[in-house]
Amino acid sequence: MGLAENRAIKSFEDNNLEYIRDELKSICGFDVAVEIHWESFDSIDAIQTVYSTCFQRTQNALRGVCYDELGKQALEAKLTKIVVDNVSEEGAKRIALGDGALTLAADWAGSSVGYFTDKEIQAALEAEL
Repeated sequence: MGLAENRAIKSFEDNNLEYIRDELKSICGFDVAVEIHWESFDSIDAIQTVYSTCFQRTQNALRGVCYDELGKQALEAKLTKIVVDNVSEEGAKRIALGDGALTLAADWAGSSVGYFTDKEIQAALEAEL
């Protein structure tokens, strides 16, 4: 990664990460850690779009799961953190919930087939709860 990518990562962390954590707590009713594997991000576009293509969609999915206390309780029993990876191969795209982590791996700067919709994230989560 070069200087431009490192600046984009720092900007994301300085300007978005605390807001994302606060929003997740507001939606879920408990703290959710966020782990972004920046080394997997191969372009500045992926860094700059991960908020809208990953986190906004994940927040919407969590709103769908956590609209009632049953959903919040089920999620709290299984989720402690969200892990984000950037992958460029479509076959590597995945959503997984295990060991307390919701792992989202997708091409965050690719076309819409490269990442997940909020409904896909919600359905994958609910299938594991």
